[in-house]
Amino acid sequence: MTLDALHHDTPMNRLGAFSGVLWFVLTMVGNTLSTAGTDQSAKPSGERILADLQRTSTAADIGFAMELIGFLALLAFLGYLYATLRRADARSWLPATALVGGVTMIAIKLGSAAPMFAAMFRKDELTPDLARTLVDINSGAFWISWLPFAVLVTATAASMLRSHLVARPLAWTGVVFGVAGVVPAVILPIALTDFGAAPFMLSYIWLAVIAAVLALRRTPVVSPLTHDVAVVA
Repeated sequence: MTLDALHHDTPMNRLGAFSGVLWFVLTMVGNTLSTAGTDQSAKPSGERILADLQRTSTAADIGFAMELIGFLALLAFLGYLYATLRRADARSWLPATALVGGVTMIAIKLGSAAPMFAAMFRKDELTPDLARTLVDINSGAFWISWLPFAVLVTATAASMLRSHLVARPLAWTGVVFGVAGVVPAVILPIALTDFGAAPFMLSYIWLAVIAAVLALRRTPVVSPLTHDVAVVA
């Protein structure tokens, strides 16, 4: 049996690719629901933050749950993405780097939910200053997550350039977005500008597009280096 036979499109592979699209939809819609009606200014007052925490909204609770489920979907997509990149770019360390970047980003994002849980659980006992501190910890974790996400996008795009897994313009776009994302991820004053989050958001959209492209492709992905290698069953 050749490696061609192992790489045909399967329902499991398609599910793995679509999990990347699901991640994007769940986190974007969930964030919209969970933040609707709250103060989205750069430095809201502690009183305003506390008032936002104390308001009761089923939509916000649903949105928060959607975001968490979205990152579970991203975990599934990362497993699929690593396997796909590894098949197409077997002799490079880039697929492993993309996986490490993605897992690190998810760990930071899930960890950032802890102060928000504490804030919501104790919302009737918090002072404005403590409420602001807990939300600032959450915001700081979001900023820190930009760096491993930039690594994920850059490594993925570079690996796809090497293996011709997607169209070269699309791969180059990912390289540009990923490298650009490093700058606000390591320089806080730039991150705090009106356009500081732009590279992160563009990279977010790019990765979702990649997931859709891989989900909709009909041809198997086979490394040209191993195309004719026989596998003993």
